[in-house]
Amino acid sequence: MNQLIESLRGKLIVSSQALPGNALRDSETLAKMALAAQKGGAAAIRANGVEDITAMKKLISIPVIGLNKEDRTYEKPFITPSFEHAKAIAETGAEIIALDATLRPRDCGVSAGDLIRRIKKELGVLVMADIALYEDGIAAAEAGADLISTTLSGYTMESPKTPGPDLELIRRLAKAVDVPIVAEGRYCTCEDVASAFRAGAYAVVIGKSITNPEFITRYFIEHLPTVVSEKTESVNQRTLDFDQKSTLEMAEAINREDMTVAMAVGRALPEISRAAEAAANSVKNGGRIIYSGAGTSGRLAVQDAAECPPTYGVSPETVQTVMAGGENAVFRAAEKAEDDFSRGEAAIREKNVDSNDTVIGISANGNAKFVCGVLTEAKKSGAVTVAIVNNSGSAMAEIADMTILLETGAEVICGSTRMKAGTSQKMTLNMISTIAMSLSGHITGNMMTSMKPTNAKLKERAVFMVRELCSVSAELARESLEKNDWNIKAAVHSFRG
Repeated sequence: MNQLIESLRGKLIVSSQALPGNALRDSETLAKMALAAQKGGAAAIRANGVEDITAMKKLISIPVIGLNKEDRTYEKPFITPSFEHAKAIAETGAEIIALDATLRPRDCGVSAGDLIRRIKKELGVLVMADIALYEDGIAAAEAGADLISTTLSGYTMESPKTPGPDLELIRRLAKAVDVPIVAEGRYCTCEDVASAFRAGAYAVVIGKSITNPEFITRYFIEHLPTVVSEKTESVNQRTLDFDQKSTLEMAEAINREDMTVAMAVGRALPEISRAAEAAANSVKNGGRIIYSGAGTSGRLAVQDAAECPPTYGVSPETVQTVMAGGENAVFRAAEKAEDDFSRGEAAIREKNVDSNDTVIGISANGNAKFVCGVLTEAKKSGAVTVAIVNNSGSAMAEIADMTILLETGAEVICGSTRMKAGTSQKMTLNMISTIAMSLSGHITGNMMTSMKPTNAKLKERAVFMVRELCSVSAELARESLEKNDWNIKAAVHSFRG
């Protein structure tokens, strides 16, 4: 394979173009944009017109995929439509020429296949065939195109208009031809790019989403209110056709939605840190962290609480869970239990909560009556109360001393809050317990040195921690641990002391 084409494998190509009327419509400006893309790691630049490409070749060292757009409608080829257009681009030093390789008729009377063959023969440059349909790609491969790009999918009268990238076209062509397939057209996110590579793309081109501030600004303005204002129970407009998708497309849709979860948690980090500090104070003062939830939220709380004793060596009493429906609800759904406010009050009253404790209620919609009862009674007893919710304006937020709002929006499957909402809650509980345990002295560096090595695997992990923290051999680490009854902190202290 050609060395230049090999250099593009698995890489990102950035399109630095601006049409008349764009604030960046200046060759020098676009050349600097190309240089910035090169410094950011782009493998090549896709650019339009002799002036722009000439300016770029003075600044960048990565290959240029050049094209020559003619000002005309989408009804006919306008990307490097003739040999003369291609020759002008070749004379700028562009390493690859991109051209419209659809089967639509051209004004010059020459087919796309004939144009590809002539360019390769007379100009001696590589050719990227921009196509819209599967049939275009097959014809371009037969004509000898060096690369096939899905640039025009959705931008011709004949091709389907999809809201996102045409991944199916990539899959079909990648299986049918040996020519590398370049994904281009409506790639706006990292997940879009990842999906293209999974579909069989050789490289991916991103344009407006990197080099057009006007488009980027508009994209955020249009999408942010939707994401922030969506309730967890609302209908997700992005997955209305979920049951019609292939299994891979279903997985991609879920993954794309899941990528928003970390951002939702990120927006709540100040509140999460405050809650973690309160939880740490409870642990340091001999108090407890008590979670409360119903359904998915309660089960996630049970999991986090159950993992604290083996991980951090604390008593099972230190981190507890009050579950709507009791222990049986951990394994079997008990939906009605969450509607009983008085049972929540009674359940927390049995714990004899006081001012040393931190009580954290978790609920996606934030209105679970059982959890509201727990928070109300805990607050009366002087405990610090925290509400972890996924919707704004919730009843729990009105009760608690502090609220962690995780606005994950509508679920892939309407109302199934075990998905994005549950993931955000799991991440948040991990943060709170981990930070609390660190602040209360149960972590050394990033090692869980309060862990109780109760089996062979954990004993080997203990040896590893002592070796890493004290820079000693495995033999010395094990000897020290055995002398100290497998107390990791004591073994570390024996070397550091």
